[in-house]
Amino acid sequence: MALQINTIDKVICLKGKVGSEHLLELTNYFKALLKFEDTLTINLCELREGKESLEIILNELQGQLPEEKQLIYYGFTEARVQQLFMAIENEANFYQAA
Repeated sequence: MALQINTIDKVICLKGKVGSEHLLELTNYFKALLKFEDTLTINLCELREGKESLEIILNELQGQLPEEKQLIYYGFTEARVQQLFMAIENEANFYQAA
């Protein structure tokens, strides 16, 4: 599946595969959008491949932004979700939440 980019309620939704050839294009695309928008929200949940590489680039881009600009991205791999559920279900954490 190729990379699809959709905007739903001001959230950029990426779906498919992010190849190395897409990384520079996406970086430039997000930089261009941030020239006009103060807040950019990106959903990475439906990416099948290349999510980790894109997260690294988005993290770097986040660090370069001025204070008045905000880049928010979210998307979880199965391994991260499993770690989260293990932490939630751990009885030792019940006392921390109380």
